[in-house]
Amino acid sequence: MNSKIVVAVVAVIIVMAAAAAVVLTRDGGEDGTVEGVTVTDSSGREVFVPTPVERVAITDPTIVEIFAQAVGEGWEDYVCLLPQDIETREPAKWALLKETYPELADVPLCADVYGTGAIPVDDILNSEPDLVLLAGATVNYLPGAEEQISALGDIPCIYLEFYDKSFTDGIAEANYGILGEIFGTQSVADRIVDYYNEKVSIAKDRIASADRSFTYYVELPGSDPSVYGSVVAMGCPEFDILGGTNVCSNPAGVDMEWNIEKMLQSGDGGPDYIVLISTPYYNGPATLGYGSTATAEEIQDSFEPYLERAGWDNLKAVEEGNVMINYGELRNSALGLIDLYSVAAMIYPDLFTLEEVEQIAEDLDAMTPFGFEGVWYYHVGA
Repeated sequence: MNSKIVVAVVAVIIVMAAAAAVVLTRDGGEDGTVEGVTVTDSSGREVFVPTPVERVAITDPTIVEIFAQAVGEGWEDYVCLLPQDIETREPAKWALLKETYPELADVPLCADVYGTGAIPVDDILNSEPDLVLLAGATVNYLPGAEEQISALGDIPCIYLEFYDKSFTDGIAEANYGILGEIFGTQSVADRIVDYYNEKVSIAKDRIASADRSFTYYVELPGSDPSVYGSVVAMGCPEFDILGGTNVCSNPAGVDMEWNIEKMLQSGDGGPDYIVLISTPYYNGPATLGYGSTATAEEIQDSFEPYLERAGWDNLKAVEEGNVMINYGELRNSALGLIDLYSVAAMIYPDLFTLEEVEQIAEDLDAMTPFGFEGVWYYHVGA
């Protein structure tokens, strides 16, 4: 063979071998200096994460449960940054975390991404993380977010999100599953992924032949009962599964301004079912949540001013006791199964029971390192 040809062939082989080594390195092979895994997050972004990961920046309170449940015992040892609004959005959860893991009280806090409308780049960089976890529900709608994130350089950023994507196909895998891959805790993550998918599938199967032609109204009330709260902020993912028509919807989208006159326009005494969301984040009643031991009477009393709004006593849902109160933060993780099954028990009492919801709460408690104890829902008509 011509010597020039031999040299050329050898050169090609060397180049191909080098390329293969790069691919193996990025895919976690042993032939390079940077090992890791490539995952697809909840926003469909493909991200390469060098492993092992030792420091994690959590930038949104909604991510805490997902991370802890996916990684399992020892999850707190990875945390190098927490969101400042965890103190105000879910003060009871923050108190529980500090009591269970006192070292978390010393973890630096970053600015609230949603409240400031910006990625806390300096706070993140100062915490020196190997991985940044961001809330997709916020970042995907934040102008200039990708440009801000680019300032983090080579630090991998993962978007996690249930929120209005709850109960959609593959959502558990795109949150819990990818963290299991990154941290080598697949068995822990798979346990909650499988449980979540099973419960969603069961709910879908049960109502497959049910009449789903009802109407509903969902509100996130604020501190003043006389002022109607947001009817869209928390989304309505449960009803994407359970069916029905939102009385707040119109051809132009969701009507943000609401009142009793509009509620009665739907005809036949207003909506068939009402769901009120309880969360301190919007300064509404904080009766439900982590650590709550509120009695049925105490919950009823805290929401009575809202149920006694002018004209509400004539609403069909109120008259017939079809009002459910839910803790608003659960829909940000697999804990949203509580919302799904409690609302289902109100709408389809022959197919779902509140006793079943209590069993789900116990199961989720066993899969949550810091526990899942509290009051999460209340059926006014039960």
